[in-house]
Amino acid sequence: MTSKELIKYLQNPASISGADIYDVEQLYEQYPYCSAIAILYLKALADREDLKFNNKLKKIALSVYSRERLHEIIYLQAEKQTDKHTEEPRFTPYSIEDIPTDNDTNLFKGQSLIDKFIESNPKISPIGNEPETHKNVPIIPETDISESIFTESLAKIYIRQKQYDKAKRIFEKLNLKFPEKSSYFADQIEKIDKLITNN
Repeated sequence: MTSKELIKYLQNPASISGADIYDVEQLYEQYPYCSAIAILYLKALADREDLKFNNKLKKIALSVYSRERLHEIIYLQAEKQTDKHTEEPRFTPYSIEDIPTDNDTNLFKGQSLIDKFIESNPKISPIGNEPETHKNVPIIPETDISESIFTESLAKIYIRQKQYDKAKRIFEKLNLKFPEKSSYFADQIEKIDKLITNN
């Protein structure tokens, strides 16, 4: 099938002959998600009251861009044809009616949010060369913390925040709580004392 034949069939689906319907079917099988070809194929089947029509309709209705438009093309145009008894209406797979308007809110539900985001023109700042030791260190408020959550990790966070007295107090409490690690905690306390004297 040539492109000129396809355009001719799209403009006037009734001009598809019995032999040409096979070509349209092959084209549909080659491009199953092309709505124009799928609707053309269905229209040709409907016009010939083909037995395949109902099964193909169920399958194609899932992939076309608008089921309302599909219904209009297959059924309503046929009714208009019989009512007017004049020249057949032209088949246009995409018409001006398909273009969304401002009143069509279903298509643009999140559009205002997207527009607001675009207008704010957000920027992602490049990663700086700040030292690794101070990155992503959570800041602990100055209020006293319950001794039940004293851990070695909390002490290390205090050291990174240069709150050496709090870190030393946590290691002293942990030393009393876990005597089997007393040499490790004593070593940590000595390191904190050195940090305090150096600063």
